[in-house]
This record gives sequence, structure tokens and C-alpha cells, in this order.
Amino acid sequence: MKTNATIRLTRTQYRALAETAKAAGIGLKVDTAEQMGCWGDFCLVASDLVSNALAHRSACLQRPCATLATSINTAAFRSASRPELDWGQLHDHEVYTFVLQHEIGHWVDNFNPFAIWDCPDLALRRQLESAAQLANEVLADRFAWEQVRPGEAFALCESGNRMQKQVAEAFELLDLHVPRKRRQVLPLPAGQYASVPTKMLRDDRLRAFVGSRVHPTLTQPSSARARATSRRTVRPTQEVTYGQR
Repeated sequence: MKTNATIRLTRTQYRALAETAKAAGIGLKVDTAEQMGCWGDFCLVASDLVSNALAHRSACLQRPCATLATSINTAAFRSASRPELDWGQLHDHEVYTFVLQHEIGHWVDNFNPFAIWDCPDLALRRQLESAAQLANEVLADRFAWEQVRPGEAFALCESGNRMQKQVAEAFELLDLHVPRKRRQVLPLPAGQYASVPTKMLRDDRLRAFVGSRVHPTLTQPSSARARATSRRTVRPTQEVTYGQR
């Protein structure tokens, strides 16, 4: 069913989608669409994830995270101008899954922006950055579509029809200078209270998405948490400890 309405992320939906994210090796946060300025986001910079939100002391992993908006205006979503895929094909019940899979696509199957930074030719680097911005959106949409509608062809949106040559040229340029390699993901431990971004423990509204059994010591700043943070490194699998001793 397609409606021109605002759909809201339920707690049950969040918990199911969080498991999908963990299977792809990333955490899942939520925020308001107004605060984000978009419906979904992915950040390559690692965030803290509590290994076990039920425990008074818990190890903490660092992994990239996706963020979903707590509400999505479906009329605005379906009318979004995309470089290829027509989002207007998606039904209401597919929207949140698609948005998450789009963000996972940025993690799993994109041209590596860090590889572009190594290009010594500044003019070429700018061309590659522009091409990657376009191509990575196309790749993320294709990845998400394949997860939501596996094996089903999709129609080009209006801008997609106009941009076919531009998209093809972007891929050609990137393939020549920074060939992409699909990421081999390392899944995170699964479970409702496992691998929870610390941001999701900050207040009652966010904790409600996680569940009612979050240990109280993980919901407030503590000297132990400050000490753990001071020992933190940027390595994705580094473990630190949160909670009271």
C-alpha cells in the first residue's frame, strides 16, 4: 500500500532492523528527521557500541553506524529526485527497510572515498570525488532494491532517464582509477540488548527503542565511563568497559 502520509518507526521495527544492521557489521541509531535533515545516514567514523546493555559493566566495541529518522513523510520520500532508481515504486511497509539497506549499501558496496584522497592530481581528485558521490548513491540504491525486491527490475525515475550517460561515465572514471571491492562484513553479536550504540542509551525516548531492561548504570555518565573513554582508540574492534566497577 502507498499513502501520502507520515510513517513512524516503531520500537518493534527498530529492533528488527537493528538485527539486520548487526548482521552487516554496523550499529543502528535513530534521530528525528528534523535533526538529521534526511531519512537515513551512514557514518564511516566508528561509534561506541555497548556489547551487553543488560549488564552493569559491559565491554564496548567501536563500529560504524547507520541512523534512521524516527518519521518519514512518504509523499516527500517518493518524490525525491534520485540519480537512477524511482523511489516512488516502494510501498509504505518497504520504506524503512529500503532506507536501512541503502545505508548498509554505502558500507558494503561503494567506491572507497579514502582511496580517492591518495590521488596526487588535485583536479583529477575533484573529478573522482564528484563521480563517487553520484556512483555511490546509485550503488546504494541498487543494493537496497536487491534486498527489498530481489530479482525484480526497477524503473528509472525522471532524473534517472536524463542521467544515464552521466552515471555510466562516473563508473567508467572510477573503475579506471579506484576500482571498488565489495566489503567482507564482520557481523556484530546479535540480540535485542547486544551491540547497542551508546547514543541509544542516553535518554528515555531512545532507550525505549532498545527495550525496558537496559541496566541503569549504562544510562548515566560515570567516572568509570570517563576512564574507559580516555583509553579508547580508533580501531574498529577495540574493546573498552562501560559501567561501574
